[in-house]
Amino acid sequence: MAQQLRVLHVIGGGEYGGAEEYLVQLFTHLRAASYPVNLHLACFYEAQLSQELRERGFSLTVLPFGRLDVRLWRGLSALLARVRPHLVHTHGVKANFFTRLAARKTAIPLITTVHSMLRYDYPNPLAYFVAAQMERRTRRWNHHFIAISRTLRDHLVAEGVPPERISVIHHGIDVQRFSPDRTYPRLRKEWGIPADAFVWGTVARFVEVKGLSVLIEAFARVRQLEPRAHLVLIGDGPLRERLRKQVRTLGIADAVTFTGFRRDVPNCLANVDAYVSASFSEGLGLSVLEAMAMGLPVVCTAVGGILDFLRHGENGWLVPPRSDVALAEGMIAVMRDPVMRARFAQQAARDVRDAFSAERMARETFQVYEQLVQAQAFGKKSMSGRR
Repeated sequence: MAQQLRVLHVIGGGEYGGAEEYLVQLFTHLRAASYPVNLHLACFYEAQLSQELRERGFSLTVLPFGRLDVRLWRGLSALLARVRPHLVHTHGVKANFFTRLAARKTAIPLITTVHSMLRYDYPNPLAYFVAAQMERRTRRWNHHFIAISRTLRDHLVAEGVPPERISVIHHGIDVQRFSPDRTYPRLRKEWGIPADAFVWGTVARFVEVKGLSVLIEAFARVRQLEPRAHLVLIGDGPLRERLRKQVRTLGIADAVTFTGFRRDVPNCLANVDAYVSASFSEGLGLSVLEAMAMGLPVVCTAVGGILDFLRHGENGWLVPPRSDVALAEGMIAVMRDPVMRARFAQQAARDVRDAFSAERMARETFQVYEQLVQAQAFGKKSMSGRR
């Protein structure tokens, strides 16, 4: 495509999770590969995402209005008129809803990346009902969807989105940053972890869907049989104090480290021996991919997009969700078998490097942009989705 595409991305951006990291990697690698695309971000909060992209030299606009403030609609309409994008790419219910309203009378193609299942994002029934209505009643104004896993693609189809309007593009990670070959600072002394400990790590927002309460119960079981075991919880969120209380109640406070939110995730992962995820649902499982790229053996619940890349007994250990007993058994099996750990680690790092790089994600996303703009130019209402 000869012309440079102007692409406006819209996201809430108040927290920093998988969707925000997705945007940082997408922006960075589209620019690094010199694709003919001019990127602009609109977000609703001055927070880590806006700071991160501003530091990297990207153009952005913060629209700091209330949660359901009609001024967002007006602000986005004015931004569309100013930026004049060839297409708009949205992320998250609030961004999807207000952007679709603002753009529905224009000829601008709209694309949405689906990062997760709504019912797990909104545990409160009323909040989920409102969010689901906002999303589903405005989908008809969308031209295309990117699902970050096959599970999310199937979910969209089940909700009535035509398969030809969906492309599956897995989230990619920076395999140079998450590499077992790099040298990372030692953090175990800072964390107060004994030198002979076997350290389990997890990176997550402290919310219900991540299953951290189940993980702590499982770790308590592991600790009874393997006194060297130590658990590092990397992240923060609304459940922080509840989880700290659970750890104290179980009598394992001396074996569990809460690091708080960290931006140096590769450094943290380099200081653990194995990775564990107890999520009830995952759009893809970005943190698991990052751990695999670092050459860590992983034990994970068999949910959502994790099944797109984790094969039990080949590159990791899968367990059913919500079972602290099964999770503990998997953790103990991995701890006790160094040969299996080495096999998992080598295969996992190879798999991520081959199929889940950010470069691949950027390339496939740009191809969708090109096809969507070309389809719009020729008056086509849809394009074929990639499976």
